[in-house]
Amino acid sequence: MFRFDRAMSPAALLISVLALIVATGAGSAYAAAKVTTGQIKNGAVTTPKIANGDVTGAKVANGAVTGAKIQDGAVSAADIAGNAVSGAKILDGAVSAADIAGNAVSGAKILDGSIDTSDLSAATVDALKGTATYWAFVSQAGTVSRGSAGVTSEAQLNGGFWQYRVTFPRDVSQCGYQVSSGDGNAIGSNEYVIPAMIGVARSTQGPAVLAVNLFQWDTGTSIQDTFFIAVTC
Repeated sequence: MFRFDRAMSPAALLISVLALIVATGAGSAYAAAKVTTGQIKNGAVTTPKIANGDVTGAKVANGAVTGAKIQDGAVSAADIAGNAVSGAKILDGAVSAADIAGNAVSGAKILDGSIDTSDLSAATVDALKGTATYWAFVSQAGTVSRGSAGVTSEAQLNGGFWQYRVTFPRDVSQCGYQVSSGDGNAIGSNEYVIPAMIGVARSTQGPAVLAVNLFQWDTGTSIQDTFFIAVTC
């Protein structure tokens, strides 16, 4: 402990006090200057040692915060700056339908010319067209000789009657049907058409299938013959 000597002169006392102040300040400064990064052990600075809010963005090195450092669910939309997530930041295939909010994709978000009819349902395509019309010329054997794309047909005996099952690319159960006798011979041939009695109905095979039966006009006998069929929805 420093003691004052009663015999000191005022000048000597002043010099002694100044020396004490300088020595105390210099010692503290020396001690502060000596605590360097190399003298701090790894792991010595724990969370309680860091004041809340003291670690700013400027103190975090680029690339220091990895995915493993972030708690699951800790980053919310409010934490992400506007336009911070570019296409390059998103892993290919990482965004599923469940990740896209309802009505989030507007026309402006869709690249011009990127959607074709294969991306749309048959009902949507028909709605865009306005009225959907399908037609086919069916041969005596039951195959489609010509007609709209996707229309198929087959002939088979059903309960002793010949029946043609014509299948369309979509549900036609609520559409209008028209069937007529006809021949598939070349234009200008001398063939003529013997009319048949025709029945058409929705099939138990599904909503896209129509059942067609042909009967001899004068005897009512079930027959196989050529016919045209048209469907308008």
